[in-house]
Amino acid sequence: MLLAQTGIAFPVTAFAFPVTVDSCGTPLTFDAAPKRAVIQDMNMAEMAFALGLQPSIVGLTGITGWYKVGPEFKAGQGAIPELAPKYPTLENLVAVEPDFFFAGWYY
Repeated sequence: MLLAQTGIAFPVTAFAFPVTVDSCGTPLTFDAAPKRAVIQDMNMAEMAFALGLQPSIVGLTGITGWYKVGPEFKAGQGAIPELAPKYPTLENLVAVEPDFFFAGWYY
């Protein structure tokens, strides 16, 4: 359904698990898609929103401490809580029991 909405066509095998990706020169294997993601920073959150991943997002960090959010971002965010306005703490992350932390900038 998501692919039909975006107009992007991928072969079904592109979404088969496990998936191994290169993360800064280190292979990282995912056995399944994340179910409880925390997203750090507005640009990462906007990508996740554009992909329709809101049902799998349990929190955002690093948004209001750095950016002014507009109505479009707020609409995409919906009821997803911001766990920290700038940098998340270990406690922020552990509290929501994420299985995935999506961030840029060397986290």
